[in-house]
Amino acid sequence: MSVVETAAKVIGLEQGGDFPSTNWLHDPFTPLTKILSNSEQRQALLDLLDQLWPPQNPAGVPANEKWHPILGPQTSGNLYLTVANGTGPLTIGVAGERHSGSGALSASLRARVPIIKIVGDAITFVAGGSDGPMQLDLRVELDWSTSGGHSIGLSAIHATVLLHPLATPPANLKIVLEGLSLNGAAPADTELDAANLDSRALQLVLGLLQEELQQLTSGGLAGGLAALAADLMPLLGLESGFPAMPILTLTSDPSAFRDWVVALIAAGKAGDWLGHLGALFGEADVASGSGTSEDLWLVKIFTIDANSSVAVTLAQSTQVHTGIKYMDVGLRVTYKTTDPTITANIEADAVLASIALSGPPSVSALPSAAVAVVITGLPGVKTVRGGAAWNGSAVVPLLELDDITVTIAGDTAHYDRIDLTNTDSVISAAASTVETAIKGVIGSTGPGAHLLAIVGLAKPASDPGWTHLADLPTLVGNPLKAIAAVHRGALLDSTHTWAALLNEISGLVGLAGAVAGNGTQAEPWIVPISSGTLSIDLAAWNGQTSHNAADPQQLRLGLRASAVSAPWSFIWLCELLAFDLPASGDTHIALLGGQHIAFSLAPVPASTAVAGVSIAADALSITLDFALGSATISRAVISGITVTSGADTIHIPALSFPPPGGFAITPDLEKALRWLFSVAISSWLPEQGASIAAMLGLSGNFFGLPADWPLVPSGFLSDPFGALKTWLGQIAVNVSTDKTPFLPQAMQLVSPLFGGGLGEVLGSGIYDDPWGVPVDAEVELLTWLEPSGPPVNWAATIPAAISASASFDDLFTAAQSLGAFLPGLREAVASPSTAWSTGLESLAD
Repeated sequence: MSVVETAAKVIGLEQGGDFPSTNWLHDPFTPLTKILSNSEQRQALLDLLDQLWPPQNPAGVPANEKWHPILGPQTSGNLYLTVANGTGPLTIGVAGERHSGSGALSASLRARVPIIKIVGDAITFVAGGSDGPMQLDLRVELDWSTSGGHSIGLSAIHATVLLHPLATPPANLKIVLEGLSLNGAAPADTELDAANLDSRALQLVLGLLQEELQQLTSGGLAGGLAALAADLMPLLGLESGFPAMPILTLTSDPSAFRDWVVALIAAGKAGDWLGHLGALFGEADVASGSGTSEDLWLVKIFTIDANSSVAVTLAQSTQVHTGIKYMDVGLRVTYKTTDPTITANIEADAVLASIALSGPPSVSALPSAAVAVVITGLPGVKTVRGGAAWNGSAVVPLLELDDITVTIAGDTAHYDRIDLTNTDSVISAAASTVETAIKGVIGSTGPGAHLLAIVGLAKPASDPGWTHLADLPTLVGNPLKAIAAVHRGALLDSTHTWAALLNEISGLVGLAGAVAGNGTQAEPWIVPISSGTLSIDLAAWNGQTSHNAADPQQLRLGLRASAVSAPWSFIWLCELLAFDLPASGDTHIALLGGQHIAFSLAPVPASTAVAGVSIAADALSITLDFALGSATISRAVISGITVTSGADTIHIPALSFPPPGGFAITPDLEKALRWLFSVAISSWLPEQGASIAAMLGLSGNFFGLPADWPLVPSGFLSDPFGALKTWLGQIAVNVSTDKTPFLPQAMQLVSPLFGGGLGEVLGSGIYDDPWGVPVDAEVELLTWLEPSGPPVNWAATIPAAISASASFDDLFTAAQSLGAFLPGLREAVASPSTAWSTGLESLAD
């Protein structure tokens, strides 16, 4: 099955083997909201993952899980989307793995966190709770045996940490010595906790392990064993100068881990300890930095590619109001441009946990995070950082200058950090000459020129006529307001558009492509990042659709992923940063705002004619817009619709579902819907549908009905019963252009409703001799017109029928019709044995 066919099943366009699904055509939105809850669509989604990112499970992954690598081929690990759907509920999450070494020593670090759990049609967010712990596994393979002359036999050391801050207890630690053998005893897995190993036994194990390493060291270690002695033992505190990790009491004593961290810092070994962690995974064995919030201890543990890496960070911080010191443990993901002339990086930092080093034991989960462009190498400043940050309660703008020296009027001053989003910080640094000071620090070439344009202190290079510059007094007093005004003005300008600023942002991060698009959500401004089957672009757009300049403008920055497999196309627009820029008041900033997905089919395959009706369209598009905490908004648009019935064709520019402001009912739309209703009824009820469509006046293209068969009049959508009454009035009294009455033909359509062919209508249409049509072996449907039967004009065709009679049966049938107007003849036909003479006289007249 192709990717496109599987995607069609995911959105419910194909169900139960039907394509397109009848249910989907009736209601395309409900299936889209049930992609995870509907079993058929959910399975199709899992199949699509298998096709796009075939699972590649690392060793040790449970059999009921699939790990889908999302970074392409990697030799030392990957990032994964995980799916677990064995005997338990379906669970979807993310994971990462890093491994290094081989032979006598190999090490692996693995992290996994479930995000959502699906039971039936119920979807639950489980990350951080008891059902969704973040699991960290560190495993070191040793392959030691006492038969090889070692006093200790040990196959592996396996440490597992479970973090679930929303549950109690918030964390669990387990360390297992696999295949442990002391003094020739049988190997056994031994867990290092008070229930399995008392303190004396633990000291014995660790002592023997340390002694073994020292003996091997004196004999000269090589390869993995050397790395074990150099790096793993310091991590466990089995190295001179490193405090021993309190393994037995970590889970039972809340202060044990905190006290060990304090001892590590007091011994001046925190940075060294982090360096040993990096070396264990084949990276640098020395951590950079000094351990402050501005200069983190940092060691790389995973190289994604030549420009990207993941690092572990440690830093000491002090809470201003309480004076309590903390150790912040975090991760940093870095992307570096390959352009040697640009010294700008993209960095994502997150403090995973902040551990109080004094007072009552406490740990804060994810107290801060930030996504920023970081520029280095500028004169007079160590780094410039711009982006957005999470402060534990809200998302705030980020624009900082670190380690900066400013010279104003010959006076030089140094500042550890200037926060351009903070009024006091800016005024204290530069006062009335802030523009000159900032330009002097940032510079006017390379990354500095890009940054100056972004904050409104210079014109973008691509637009010499640019008019949107920061107001200097406002910039001094309220930098964020001044910068927001620059971007708001550009969003409202159709000549000097915001695309010029995206060009500066793309240059800042090393993207060389030209800006395309018009800045709407449907066609955002984009700069290519990568191309292929799945194209990735840097994207920006104005989410404001009111077209009212007084309304807040909605600047959105993010990524766009797109794929095309004709005639299908797919677009996913991900908002990384959302800025709401009002004409007055505070700017609102959000991280990971709305997500926008669009499927389109163009051209739409033309349908085959059914009952003389065919339909074609230029394009079909389906959009889904959603954000955390908000309802999903679904919409479908069919454009360029052409509906044809015989020689009659109707063109409809577009139809939206649901329609904005309700449907505007036009005569053309009513006619097209009448045709389509007739086709739908004929398709849904193959035996009876044609009769129903004709009897309701939806279509006359059945059973050889005359070309002027009455159709339901305009207004049937707003007043269906009134329209049906008008149609019945036309059927009851009118005749075709060939003088054939419509009503008897309508009665013939009753028999097909009961599985027969067109019924034979007998009778005169008056109360005493009603028309009758069989509906069953012993049942007839009777119809007559009051008070005096059919109109006289209906008799106009009877003389011709009499003249054309080729048999007595033909003559008798014509006589029956004429009997509606000649009582004597009616009686003769009804009772030929008693009134033949009278009847023949009437017939002669």
